[in-house]
Amino acid sequence: MQSKQPPATLPKEESKRRIGEDTLLRLRIALPDRPGSLARVSRTLAHLGADIRTVTVLDALGGRVVDEFTVDWPHWPGPQRLSADLAAVPGVTLEGAWHTLQKPDAFVDLDLLLHIATAPERAVNTLTDALPAAFSADWAIALGGPTGRAVLAASPTAPPPADLPEILPNRPMTFSPEPEVHLVAVPAGQWCIYLARRNGGPAFHRIELARLTRIVEVATAIVAGHSDALRRFAETVPAGRSG
Repeated sequence: MQSKQPPATLPKEESKRRIGEDTLLRLRIALPDRPGSLARVSRTLAHLGADIRTVTVLDALGGRVVDEFTVDWPHWPGPQRLSADLAAVPGVTLEGAWHTLQKPDAFVDLDLLLHIATAPERAVNTLTDALPAAFSADWAIALGGPTGRAVLAASPTAPPPADLPEILPNRPMTFSPEPEVHLVAVPAGQWCIYLARRNGGPAFHRIELARLTRIVEVATAIVAGHSDALRRFAETVPAGRSG
């Protein structure tokens, strides 16, 4: 299980803007690993007006469980109220609450890989465009080229390469250069590296890292299986804009 961190919530300006509105949220909640704990958390969420759509177990170790909830929340009361009500349940802690665009009944990963298989020459753009919504990130960028820092694809709010960490990992990794700034990086062989950032909310979990790594591995295998697409992709690498 990850080391205990202070509870993370929606960025202040976003939480204020969304209080009282209908919204789709992702909640990361730590609770005791014993019968009845999940029921007590569910009752607390229901009392506050949340409609639980999915629950995923991220960690279960040492008598503690970390669950991730996707909830529809008419008249969202705000993270402070949610944190206070959950803290009243013995042993329960809100680790993070953030807005998500990923619909709980959508097969995001499969849809993404289907798009890549349909148009493998656009694999980098397709994956980069999909990452923010699929992983509740603020932006994503793909870097490559001879220097390893040419921009191959980027979501609209991604920064220039000069504003990215000077040294990028050569293996899948999550890291937080600042308390409210969380990054996940996954290399795609020798082709490029995908980088996504989440502002506020909790850090990327190891399960999220494993999921993104597998998506990148499958996407890479799909592209490698299309020699023409691989050649066209390779031809675009030196053309990426650099920082």
